[in-house]
Amino acid sequence: MAISEEQIRDILGEILVHPLALFSFKIKTSSLSMIMEVVLDHLENQYGSVSVQDCEEVSRELNKRMEILDPEADYQLTVQSAGAERTLRIPGDLHRFQGLLASLEILNEESKSTLGVYKILEVKDDKIRLEPFHGKGKKKKDSSGIWETDIGKVTKGKLYLHI
Repeated sequence: MAISEEQIRDILGEILVHPLALFSFKIKTSSLSMIMEVVLDHLENQYGSVSVQDCEEVSRELNKRMEILDPEADYQLTVQSAGAERTLRIPGDLHRFQGLLASLEILNEESKSTLGVYKILEVKDDKIRLEPFHGKGKKKKDSSGIWETDIGKVTKGKLYLHI
């Protein structure tokens, strides 16, 4: 008996309880085996980071339930956190990660993409207020660098971790 992607998603839906959530799920199948990649999100962590222990627990429980469904199933499983420099889901994650740094691709007036690192100051209605990040611990003391644009002009992004 082959285990379907829908069955696996159903199992994950039962396993994952708030504040853990599914960030992404990929499955690759061949005639001989299946490769699954489960990426988790922590809805109450500032960066959405999931602990190693959370990943291990989800992996154990998923393996246990897969064994019950099909003891002969041949698969490889990876369970991991979306990470501190996760890809942002626009526009929802812009709201969620206000106050954090993000590397964002934004369309300018000529509809060309520009890439920069910004602190997400505020997201309200269809607008986003951003402050350019200059790195090296240098922060401008005035607010002249703060600007606002339409959320729709942010085409993609990821959290930016500055150490």
